[in-house]
Amino acid sequence: MTMEPLFAALAEAVFSSLLQESGLAERTRAALGLDPTRRAFQTALARAYTVFARHYPEWTTTLFDQPFLTSPTVVPLLAELLTRRGQPDPAHLARLFAAHLGHSDPDRWERRGDATRAAADFLRWLEGELARQDALQPLYDSRALERIAGNTEAILRKLEENFAKALTEAQRYVQVADSVSHSAIVTGDYNTVTQVFLSGDYASLSDLYLSPEPVFHRVRLEEFSGRDWLTSQLDCFLSEHDCGVWLLVGEAGVGKTTFLAHLVRERRYLHFFAEQAPGEAGVTRALQSLAAQLVSRYRLEPYASHERLSPTLAAAPDFLERLLYQAANHLTAGEKLVIVVDALDEAGLGSNGNVLGLPKSLPPGVFLVLSQRPVSVPLRTFPYPTPVHLASNDLHNLADVETYLRGVARRPAVVGQLGARGYSEDRFVQVLKEKSAGNWMYLSFIVQEIQQGRRSPLDLEGLPLGLVGYYAEYWGRWRRQPEWHRLYAPLLAALAAAREATSLEQLRRWAGLDVEEYRLKRLLQEEWAAFLFASEGRYRLYHASLQDFFRGVIAESLTPADRPLVEEMAERTRQVNHRIAEIYQQGATGDWMRLVLMQESR
Repeated sequence: MTMEPLFAALAEAVFSSLLQESGLAERTRAALGLDPTRRAFQTALARAYTVFARHYPEWTTTLFDQPFLTSPTVVPLLAELLTRRGQPDPAHLARLFAAHLGHSDPDRWERRGDATRAAADFLRWLEGELARQDALQPLYDSRALERIAGNTEAILRKLEENFAKALTEAQRYVQVADSVSHSAIVTGDYNTVTQVFLSGDYASLSDLYLSPEPVFHRVRLEEFSGRDWLTSQLDCFLSEHDCGVWLLVGEAGVGKTTFLAHLVRERRYLHFFAEQAPGEAGVTRALQSLAAQLVSRYRLEPYASHERLSPTLAAAPDFLERLLYQAANHLTAGEKLVIVVDALDEAGLGSNGNVLGLPKSLPPGVFLVLSQRPVSVPLRTFPYPTPVHLASNDLHNLADVETYLRGVARRPAVVGQLGARGYSEDRFVQVLKEKSAGNWMYLSFIVQEIQQGRRSPLDLEGLPLGLVGYYAEYWGRWRRQPEWHRLYAPLLAALAAAREATSLEQLRRWAGLDVEEYRLKRLLQEEWAAFLFASEGRYRLYHASLQDFFRGVIAESLTPADRPLVEEMAERTRQVNHRIAEIYQQGATGDWMRLVLMQESR
């Protein structure tokens, strides 16, 4: 697809619409002539198209469709941006787009929300670029007429240069987006990717990219609700700063990951979730994933055209920072480059001294949105991080919990159980709000059990108190099973001792188990799946709060009856840690370099 005819046709349609109005367009023609103003509009459109293609490649070949954009219904909307006589409604543009695609009832189109967000961003980016074009100022500022009339030749030369650059940049994105059969769409981030070579092995950027879909699934993102107040705080920060670090701090289970996952899905921010590659071993994987996203979205050279990205280069301490500065030069008016990184406290240390090797300085237009538990994390950046505290007892958080629980109470699977015990909706909301103490992880576990009928008949007063109470109740039931001492406790202790995802064979060795593989897999992949992160045959406890519980770090809210479980697991975990140290010490036989290689081979 060649973009110049589209930009030219759209400019012609928009300015024809403007000429039907008296005054503004006539003064512009008298001062400079319509050709330069058309060229300025084409330049702005090309730049807006480029940033749109970066963020919405799957819409590019359909939304930027000449019959749609130059239609009599769409042209007046775009003309409003030039005259500033009104603000086009992105929802209306999305409805027009749905009708253009053949939907008889645009308001019931399942993707109308996505299309509305895409239209809103396109209009915002286009408006920002239009405001940067000197040749268009007479359309809404008559004082610019004399200045432009006195410098016409210079403006004309600059317009041609700017349009040539903008067209070239836009055309580069067309080459990626227009031929999907020769590229790949990364699920979750919607990046269109090219091919790269790594250490002599042929690989794709999509292989380097860590899709957030497993995280979306784990936090049940389809049930997300509330958090408008937190989103407003973030938007205020993004609008008031040229660049910066927004750091969300909160205890385990308060909803940090779910909120950041929501941002990634809805706003297509670049991202890394530490649970997918935790600890020191995950640093290189994180940097590779972020580098792949930056190169793909912003078509960074020479990596994009040469289709090469060295893993050694990707892990270098200053590489991510250099990529960010390079990408910042591609940003258009109003565009922000936002990177989301979740759970810094679970991530490893980069060679530059920052967690995950995050950059020590940020260029204009670049933002980091981070989260961590309230613990010390090595992070020194300029600008200095702006902390935002998310507490379980915060009134906003409790209001979100109540809204969520009212929705749960009206689900068919829950309504029947409430009716059978004579519980009202208000009683259900009140009890779970108190029992959870505003902890979303607690609610996630309890609500799922209620919906699946595993707490039928429902006894609200008998529900455990808090997340620690839930862990004590749940694992206390396993402790009463005959295989607790032979199988369950040793395996849990090995998982608690592991600092990163570990193979089944390694877990078996650490736990000292002589159990059939199928039995272990059934436990890890089915019975305990809600508590584990599993990928490529490796397993680990996905949430630090459960690891802390088994290590004895979390002990508040425990009843005297629950303490023996925690004390036993803490001792078992210490024993596994000693066993791991002995295994490595024996394997290294005094050769510490060999010990490093053994650790890396895991």
